[in-house]
Amino acid sequence: WLWQTADLEREARDLHAALLASTAQDVRLGVSAAHPGPRHARTAEGEARHALAATRQARGYTTYHAMDPLYALIADGSLAPLRGQVRSRLAALEDGGRIEATLRAYLAHSGPLPDLAARLHVHVNTLRYRLRRAEEVLGGSLRDPALLARLYLAFGAEEEAPAAEN
Repeated sequence: WLWQTADLEREARDLHAALLASTAQDVRLGVSAAHPGPRHARTAEGEARHALAATRQARGYTTYHAMDPLYALIADGSLAPLRGQVRSRLAALEDGGRIEATLRAYLAHSGPLPDLAARLHVHVNTLRYRLRRAEEVLGGSLRDPALLARLYLAFGAEEEAPAAEN
């Protein structure tokens, strides 16, 4: 639908609520940014399609400006070589995926290592050992933002992160 908006967030939320109230089906909604008139309909449609594709939560909605800006890069398959490289390096450890799982948890954790170790049900020294082994096989430090970004992108290309719901 195309409509003129006074309050995009509220109107998107209300439209989504009305659609959900009308059916028990999995209704997902993608909403573009506001545009100045019908001549921008193609741009708005493209943005709405991106927002819809980024809506991974059942019965959820996403507005274009609230979606993860890396979503298009992650979703289009461009990161397959990076994902393959990271996975092959980690596979060389032959540890049954423990270090990969540890790295994924590490990337999602923002607190101190002892808290992460407790969450993973391992000793903090075991956690440190796994992170060191990951650094060795990946050829970089987990303190290096470039390595962290590569890992985020490699792992994010496979994961179902929750969509922004407004």
